[in-house]
Amino acid sequence: METSSSSDRSTLLCLLVLSASYFSFNTCSLAVVGLLEPMAASMHQSTTQMARLVSLFALIFAIAAPLMQVVSSGRSRRLMLQFGLLAMAAGAFGSALAPDYSWLVAARCVLAIGAAIVGPTALAVSTLLVAPAHQGRALAIVFTGMTLSTVFGVPLASWLGAIWSWQSVFLLMAAVIVLCGILVSLLLQDQTPAPLVTARAFFSVFRRADTSWSIISMLMQMASQFASYTLISILLVRHFHLPAHWLAAALMSFGIGGVIGNALSGVLAERFRPDQLLWTALIGMMVTFSLFILAPALPWAGIALTGIWAVFGLMFQTPQQRRLISLAPNLRGLLLAMNASAIYFGMSLGSALGSFAFHHWGDGSMSVASLLLAIASAAGLWLSQRAASASQPSSASQLSAASQPSSNQQSASNPACPLITCKEPV
Repeated sequence: METSSSSDRSTLLCLLVLSASYFSFNTCSLAVVGLLEPMAASMHQSTTQMARLVSLFALIFAIAAPLMQVVSSGRSRRLMLQFGLLAMAAGAFGSALAPDYSWLVAARCVLAIGAAIVGPTALAVSTLLVAPAHQGRALAIVFTGMTLSTVFGVPLASWLGAIWSWQSVFLLMAAVIVLCGILVSLLLQDQTPAPLVTARAFFSVFRRADTSWSIISMLMQMASQFASYTLISILLVRHFHLPAHWLAAALMSFGIGGVIGNALSGVLAERFRPDQLLWTALIGMMVTFSLFILAPALPWAGIALTGIWAVFGLMFQTPQQRRLISLAPNLRGLLLAMNASAIYFGMSLGSALGSFAFHHWGDGSMSVASLLLAIASAAGLWLSQRAASASQPSSASQLSAASQPSSNQQSASNPACPLITCKEPV
């Protein structure tokens, strides 16, 4: 029992380090939002020009995430994490020391490429540290890093930038990333390299209806959220007549709801199938966005609906990742990378559509756009399920076969045996 307890502690410690890595790169991505004015003044640029750094990060990440899985295929996941964290640290450090805007853009690109390696690999490693029955909770723990960075990362960066400087924020993040790299090197024991990801496997994801529709569903779900979230302050203040000094409380409501939703997805993962949780999240989102349209324009209604929306919105991620892994376990890294790409493409698409709706039809139209995109996400999930159930049993392994797994990877057939372990804490 003592050995088992020690092993559980070491596994949890590894998951927390992976979660901290996720927190680091997402905070670096979003910190610019809270540092727009000091960064713009320092670089002699407009705030609009500085805000483009967020879109640049999202675009580079979305393109690089699946490509990095192909480039780094067959290599140790531990090595991939180390290299990705090193690139992230270099990008954060370079951002802090950038003498002008061009250097800052280059540093952001390096940071995004490192994050494109770390994000999908951290999620894939988390599922290999535990038995399949506990994968949902492991994914939820790692993804908590992204949730917490969304809730606390921007205000923390803004606060530190005000009392110190915006450069100090990126120096601090570089130090945190270096610490994560050291802990990964000390704790993670990689027993097997990642499967080879060939060009054939890459394009097979798009040829298979179940995987392609599932990724489209993720893209639409994230677009649904950002169609309203990008201009959430305008939605709450103008539509629900929220006093300006209540805005922080409303945003905190969203953050708390997101943490609850992510935690619920991990707890419920061991009791319900991924498909059941995905439909619960999407139906909850559709109902909530409908209430945004129909509810009375009162401040308390806006705050309450914002928190409920976040619960269902953040509940989607963990079961989505579990379902993708079940479609092709040997290519979990590639599928999780494509899922991450869909998340960032969805952010950009949702922001663009929400802004377009607002400028043409007013503040209430953002909720309509979110509702329509949530319905599109549900349609993608339904088509993915239909394709999966209609496929022959043998076709379920075609995508995995394209990865040409080594003999060591055949041990994945043992559901009780994690492929990666952590050193036990001293």
